[in-house]
Amino acid sequence: MGSHLTHQDVITTVSQLCSNSITEFEAGLKAQVESDQAAREEIEKAKEKARFAKEAARIAMEEAARLALGLAGE
Repeated sequence: MGSHLTHQDVITTVSQLCSNSITEFEAGLKAQVESDQAAREEIEKAKEKARFAKEAARIAMEEAARLALGLAGE
């Protein structure tokens, strides 16, 4: 009967090891998902800044053209 206790101890230890491994793996996946989401948000912010910069450059070029035409007409 003593060997049955040893087998039960092994089964319990393996079960705990598996459970701990699953918990650690899930935590790692969650951290990766959060990291990926943060990266996506940063990319979207960068794209938005680029759109604003492009629009500002377009407006500045139009204004410069208007000023150049105004000065050329004088």
